[in-house]
Amino acid sequence: MPDANRLREDNRDVAGAIDAQPIQTARIESLRVSANHLLVSATNDGDLDLYELHSRNGTSIRLIPGQRVRIQGEVLIDLAPRGSSATSLGEPRPADWTDETDFGTQVVIAINEWLAPQTVDLRAELTVSGRADSLGASFHLADDHALQVISLSGGTYDSQIGVVLDRIRGYIHEQNLRLEQFLRRVDGMVVASPIMREVLRRVAESAEQGRRTVLLGPTGAGKEWLARCYHRYSPRSKGPFAALNCALLDRDLLYAQLFGARRGSFTGAVQDIQGLVEASHEGTLFLDELGEMSLDVQKALLRFLDTRGEYQRLGDPKPRHADVQLVCASNAGLDEAEYRMKHFRDDLWYRLSSAVIRVPPLRERPEDVIAFFQLKSLRGGTLRVADALSPAAMRSVLADPLPGNFRDLENFVDRLPMVQRPGEIDVAAAEAALREGRGRPSGTPDLPLSVRDSGRFRKMRQQDRPPDNRTVDWEGMLTSAVAAFVADHGDSVASWGELQTLVEKYLKPVFVAQTTDLGNIDDVSKSINYSALARKLNIADGSTVKMHLTRYVERFRQRKPNAP
Repeated sequence: MPDANRLREDNRDVAGAIDAQPIQTARIESLRVSANHLLVSATNDGDLDLYELHSRNGTSIRLIPGQRVRIQGEVLIDLAPRGSSATSLGEPRPADWTDETDFGTQVVIAINEWLAPQTVDLRAELTVSGRADSLGASFHLADDHALQVISLSGGTYDSQIGVVLDRIRGYIHEQNLRLEQFLRRVDGMVVASPIMREVLRRVAESAEQGRRTVLLGPTGAGKEWLARCYHRYSPRSKGPFAALNCALLDRDLLYAQLFGARRGSFTGAVQDIQGLVEASHEGTLFLDELGEMSLDVQKALLRFLDTRGEYQRLGDPKPRHADVQLVCASNAGLDEAEYRMKHFRDDLWYRLSSAVIRVPPLRERPEDVIAFFQLKSLRGGTLRVADALSPAAMRSVLADPLPGNFRDLENFVDRLPMVQRPGEIDVAAAEAALREGRGRPSGTPDLPLSVRDSGRFRKMRQQDRPPDNRTVDWEGMLTSAVAAFVADHGDSVASWGELQTLVEKYLKPVFVAQTTDLGNIDDVSKSINYSALARKLNIADGSTVKMHLTRYVERFRQRKPNAP
């Protein structure tokens, strides 16, 4: 803080007030307050005279009801400070971390990217301390680091800093929740891709709210893992978890497994059977392959839900009660009314589907495939699969549709040859391991995948294509997407996040619109059958198609592709 002489020299208009009484310096350790900021003069009757000392940011006073302050100098009353509108700042993008080891680094990168175009002169840095200080410029991260916000110029912040810090505080809270959800997942579950982290977030949110949840997705995509995560996130986590595959048992056995049975109620029932509903009392019951449940058992399950937990064992008229949270899963299209007309009761569906979460196939989650290979070692050895595969072999696996998802991937790892040196498994060995056990369509030559995917082989098979299976103008789609991205982002800093933005918000919308013959669409009409389009494109669900078509209309139809 400057001394009295400095105050007199810099502020001659208040020299009288400075000389009238002793000066007591108040040192405030905050980047929000400049060194030569405010002179406060206290009179004998308790009034305060405040003198603005030409500080960089001016002086702001907050008054409580009934408070009286005498102010010396010009007064400006600003009820809505300029630049402090929270809605104009936007939000930092979600941090692109793979696991807890790079969580803090990626959070800092995302915040600094967000701060770069702002008017505030700030930067975020990662420190080893986990304590947040009293100034509100240091934030605790869930990985026990701290994120420190500093001024690049060393001066004071402008009036917008309070809003910026509030945004950072809320953002870090959300990112910490994401990491905590990731750390509480079931052991062995691979959640490296952004799309699966979002699925995990929705599962955790549904569990914390106690909502009945249906997981829809292909077999082997990780639905049971997610159901176990649901139980771990829920208030019932200390209770039991039970699972039942509805496709494995016929009507009576399924009913007995679910609700129990009295001795002698069916052939083989030599003693009373406790059902899984009773076994999972005050816990979670996972019903897999829900679409395969017989109609009679569906009726019993519906009554169980309608009566808030009342049921009867098979062959026993005595009513029983159980408090159970249900989580269900299916690889069938239970969310489509046409499918349910023949296979599933509408009233039961609406009881169970408080939350419907779609689990994408593994082919849409390359980051999860890579993470899986980094965790797995070759059979009988210590070399990790990710290291054993050559770069070309890795690309070949990532391009494979992996129809069995994780089960397919586990079998692939088991089939790989034993090698000792990194990169020793080439494309031919990897593709042979992928093909084994799958068979091939009738008439398909027994050729390596790399050959079957070549341009020459595609021309050889052109006459076998269905009439509506037209070629795709990949070059045109890429050109259109990249041109729009460059027009919007200019010379942005090269990062993995920017690449994801290009793919998610530009390339995928163009791809969906062009391959569904909706390139001229100007309105995302409700009459479009999004589920049918999703099946055509092998996309997990119709809502994804609608999202990308909406992005396409907003970016490529409502304004020109090269417009800034």
